[in-house]
Amino acid sequence: MIRKIFIIGLLIFTAGFLASSFSAQAVDLPDVVINEINPAGGWVELLNTTEADIDLSAKGVWELLHLKDPDDLTDYRTESFNLPKSIPARGLIVVKKGKSLGLNGDVISLDYNPDSGEAVNLRVSYGAVPEVYVPADIESPKDNQSIIRNTDGSLSFSDSSMGWFNDTSAGEPDLSDIVSDLEVTGLSTNLDDLADLTDATDLFFEKNGSGKILFSTSLNLTDQATVNTLKALGEKLSFAQGSIIFSPEILSVLIDAGATLTMSGLPLGRSYSLSDIVVKNSDGELISGDSILSNFSFDAETGTITFNTAHFTSFEVPISDPDLVAPTVEITSPLAEATISAAVSITASSTDDNSGVARVEFYYTSATATDPVSIGTQTATSAPEIYTQAWNTLAVDNGAYDLLAVAYDA
Repeated sequence: MIRKIFIIGLLIFTAGFLASSFSAQAVDLPDVVINEINPAGGWVELLNTTEADIDLSAKGVWELLHLKDPDDLTDYRTESFNLPKSIPARGLIVVKKGKSLGLNGDVISLDYNPDSGEAVNLRVSYGAVPEVYVPADIESPKDNQSIIRNTDGSLSFSDSSMGWFNDTSAGEPDLSDIVSDLEVTGLSTNLDDLADLTDATDLFFEKNGSGKILFSTSLNLTDQATVNTLKALGEKLSFAQGSIIFSPEILSVLIDAGATLTMSGLPLGRSYSLSDIVVKNSDGELISGDSILSNFSFDAETGTITFNTAHFTSFEVPISDPDLVAPTVEITSPLAEATISAAVSITASSTDDNSGVARVEFYYTSATATDPVSIGTQTATSAPEIYTQAWNTLAVDNGAYDLLAVAYDA
């Protein structure tokens, strides 16, 4: 008697991803402040104090300037920074010059509508400055220190906190507190190692033995929706064996941030392909992954799946342990060496303690039919664990035949 084993496994995946909507709004300058200046690093950090994103892209409307030659105290000329497109609601941007600012002194000026008759100007001067700016607002910082703006509008020196909040935005979470909270939930991250969280690249979150998310696009993590998500990320991002699940809050914040997803700890003994991944949206509805999933790979030795996703929806991968035990099957009638004629019933007993039996297929072979010839398939039992197949022997020639039953896992 021949027994074949077929193991059928299902991998279900869910993709989730990151972004926030942009709504440009023209506002007066007090809604944006110079939050931090780092002369040695050549960068200035701006803070949006409003509840709406602010468009900085209109030429001649917004300008961030500093002295063209800060060492020449008779030269008042200025040169501009290249401003990004926007600054998120209650968030930050870091504007980089690409070279150090005046180390002994400089004037940083943020101008709004500089070409109009109602120009508004916010200026910070430090160290040795041209006579028109004397006295300077504060001395030059030492080493790689920053000049930061406090909640009361005063200036002071501090270690660099580029791309994250200082006390201008009192009450914002400390990065080390966010990382500690994530560690409590079993998640590790490089969040506190990134140089600039307004332009975060290669950000990852990982749960050892379960999976990892590596973001492939630059993210500004300081807009308030993202900040609030980071503060509760351990409750909103779930890793388990073969699954990564994103809450709707994460999906709404991080929807268009491309990423590489890794699922680890999958049961060994299976083979997976891209078509096994089931993608769902935030409502739990199945959607096609054809346009967002790519670069799929599966390492059978480690049980690891890796793939790229263009954006996050929500990825689920519920799986079960693989069924490596074949069902048993035995033909109980007719008996071996029996002589039969006309219409007969072939009976087989088949059991499987794991996933159950899906069907039993019946075949015969003979001296002239060496390849198995199908007699029929039974999916329902005539009694518990008993499968019965009718066979009209008048359709075949007289002679000796071998009967074969094949049972399949459910």
